[in-house]
Amino acid sequence: MRSPALTTPLRQSRPHGASTAPLSPPDACGSWRAQWRASPSFRDGFFDVVTAFETTYFWPELQAGLTEIHRVLNRGGRLVIANEFADRASAGAWAAHLNMHVPDSEALAGAAYEAGFLMVDVSVHPRSGWLRLVAAK
Repeated sequence: MRSPALTTPLRQSRPHGASTAPLSPPDACGSWRAQWRASPSFRDGFFDVVTAFETTYFWPELQAGLTEIHRVLNRGGRLVIANEFADRASAGAWAAHLNMHVPDSEALAGAAYEAGFLMVDVSVHPRSGWLRLVAAK
């Protein structure tokens, strides 16, 4: 039997702090960015791992997001980020069209260290150009 969560249409789901009103691009990203707010619903050290795939471009504030992730990770917890675009130039027209904030590997690693992560490993795939960051608390 399928889980009700898997069969619920996306527009009916209610993620923490996000509006689910149907929007058309590029308004969708701008509206989500404006309506998103940090939710203090997770206690300190709640997660072992936090992942972010193709999302950091749309975070309202990269540094605030990384700091919040650091807070909710337990000691030794890991953050894994994967972005198709390793910098604004590689995002091309998408960056302007969707008002994307595309940090390069140095900026992302620096922000992770500033958020309090003790180990940060970042790389860009030589053929595909995907950026991968793994950080440990």
